Parts: sequence; structure tokens; C-alpha cells
Amino acid sequence: MAFAWFCAGLAVASVPAEASPYSDFNAGIALRNSGECREAIARFSSALAVPGLLDDLRPVAFHARGACHAELNEYPAALDDFGDSLKLDPNDYDTLADRASVLIELKRYDEAEADLRKLQNIRPDLTPGYAMLGAMYEALGKYHQAIEQFSVPIDNETNPAAGYALRAHAYLSYGRTRDALDDAEDLVKLKPDSRAALRLRAWVYELRGDYDDAMRDFDALIRGTPSSPDLWRSKALLYWKMKRYDDAAGILATLDPSDGYNVLWLAIVRAAGGKLSSEPAPQKIDPKKWPGPLNVLYQGHGTPESVRAAITADGPDYSERDECEGAFYVGEWHLMHNEVALARPLLKKAATTCVVDYVERSAAEVQLEQIE
Repeated sequence: MAFAWFCAGLAVASVPAEASPYSDFNAGIALRNSGECREAIARFSSALAVPGLLDDLRPVAFHARGACHAELNEYPAALDDFGDSLKLDPNDYDTLADRASVLIELKRYDEAEADLRKLQNIRPDLTPGYAMLGAMYEALGKYHQAIEQFSVPIDNETNPAAGYALRAHAYLSYGRTRDALDDAEDLVKLKPDSRAALRLRAWVYELRGDYDDAMRDFDALIRGTPSSPDLWRSKALLYWKMKRYDDAAGILATLDPSDGYNVLWLAIVRAAGGKLSSEPAPQKIDPKKWPGPLNVLYQGHGTPESVRAAITADGPDYSERDECEGAFYVGEWHLMHNEVALARPLLKKAATTCVVDYVERSAAEVQLEQIE
């Protein structure tokens, strides 16, 4: 979770160093900025516990301490501090934004929406109030409302680039790829030198099945950053979708073999091309660290049940990733063993439950078209 306070230390530049509340406050700011949140919390608590800290700095101290609590996933303490800060400074933009982030984490959506609407009223010219509320709506499947929020920075011309990027993503989640492509095209026109804009358009082309157009954009991106392994793997996966299996394998064979995803995809594309691999698993892959359990399965030393056990052991923090990827890669493993009936429901699960950001979602959709 990102927190937007970052200038508070400037407010105390003229405070004498020997004043204990101020030295604790300054130390808290420094510790917070260096990521030492536990120590920062202690120093902010000391600063707030004794008289003498300037009234203007007390809400800053509460906010900063709350931000540290939030980073440590101590959400009730974070909400207490953000609440105390807002009692002293009810319209502080950053504190409202940070409290909304915590409320979203806790699934207290109505309260989060109230804070975000207040952000919009305080500063209608700033993007976070619309971006955060839109992202919350999108995550809840309320795509109409998300699109409305993301449209505001475009319509008001306050931050159209962010609006186009966010709205394109919402359109993709909604399945409206034509609208997503329109936004991606507008973003490229607005930011012709932006690699992020070009990457977004390539992604939209790929999800639409416009593979030649996607390949053109990927090649342009790779020319700009030829050493990017992520771009090369994306190009390999695009080749796989185009049924150019040898080209896909040629790329993947050059990528880092200690990356478990490279190993998985190399096995998938070789199998698709009729070239099952019997190579041993690279020794650098940790079999217990995801996606290690999948690599163990692909190398013949695991079972779908062992993958399921690994997903359970990983816990709820990783359930979205593990459930999505587990369904897809175990489904592909069944296909390698000519077990289409076992593969199909897993691939359907990946195609319907993976969020749009996961490459496994569109890969499952492509694979289902090929086997049905």
C-alpha cells in the first residue's frame, strides 16, 4: 500500500534539535522514510506523549504513525491514528487517501467510498480520488461505476493520460476490448514516446486476437529495451498463441532457467509443438517457492494433489495468484498427458476466475478454443 505523505520533515527545519518532542518527531520521519517502521512508531509515540509538540505537527505525527501501522498490516491501529489526525485536520488529502486504502483492505467499502468522495470534493482537480474509487469499483465488478470514475480526469482534462490507462483496464475487465483499444490508441497519441502506452496497446491487441498488430508493438518495445526478459517472454507467449511453437521455444530457451515461469512455458510450447522435454529441472528453482510446486509437477516428481496442498499452504495472501496459475498450469499438464477431460474444467476455471492482468487468463481462453 502506498502512502502519499513525504514532505512533513520540511515543516520542522527551524525547530531546535534539543527539544525532545521535535527530535523524536524528526527521528520518526527519518526512520519512516528509511522503511524502519517499528522504530518510527516508537519515536512518533514519544513525540505525541509529552506536551510541547506544535499543534500543526500533531496531525502529521498521527498520520505518519498510522502509515507505519498500515505498512505493518496493523490496520486497527492505523485507523485509530488516521482518525486522530483527521480530528485535528479534517480535510487533509493524504490522510483521507491513506485511510480509504486501509478501509478497502478491510473490505469496508462504504466507509472507503465516503472518504474518496470527500477527496473529490476537496480537490476535484487531483486524480487519486477518482482513481482509487474507480479501482475499488472495478475490483467489485461494478464496471459501469469504475468507467465513470476513470472518465472524470479525461473529461475534465486534469489527467487524461491516467484516465485513458485506467479506463482501458476497466474496459478489458468488462470484456469491452473495442473500447479498451480506443483508449489505448488515444493514450499512444497523447504520449507517443511512452513505452507504457505502447505496452498497453500491445496488450489490448493481444487480448483482441490481433496478433500481428500486437507483435508489431512488442517488436518496437524490444528495440527500445532489448535486454528486457519480460518483453521477450511476452513475445514468446504471443508466438504460442499464433501456433508458432518453434519460434516461442527458441526465445524461451534463451531466458533465465532459474525463473520457474520460463521453465513452465518452455515445456508448454515444446509439448504444443510435439517435442516433449525430458530435461532435468534447473537446480536454482526452489521447489517450495511458487511456482516451484508446478515445476516439480512438470518434472514428474509431483501430482495435482501436491500442487493443491502447496496452494493451501501458501495461505490467503496468495490465493488469487495461486488459484489462477494453479488451474492453468495443472490444466496444461493434463493436456501434455492427453487427459483432455481433466484439463478442460481447470482451463475453464482459469479463463473465468483469473483477473484480466494474469497472462494465464487469456492463455486459457486460447487453449480452450483449440480443444473444444
